[in-house]
Amino acid sequence: RDALRTYFQKLLGRNPAWVWTQREAIPMEDGFVNLWHASIPTGTTTHEVDGVCLVVLREGLIVRNEVYFDRALLADPR
Repeated sequence: RDALRTYFQKLLGRNPAWVWTQREAIPMEDGFVNLWHASIPTGTTTHEVDGVCLVVLREGLIVRNEVYFDRALLADPR
């Protein structure tokens, strides 16, 4: 937990306007599925993005973390 907290503090410290919210955690064998929502400002626009992470743990460590979201929402509309 400490290492993960440190990682996110560094990531979000570089992007202080991002807001990430966990919507739900669903247990699975050897890990969990994390449903999340993010508000990501880019210039004068704030993108609202929903996504999912598949997290696999081994001996208390994250050995796999797959993140999925619809990138089309982040595309420049021009």
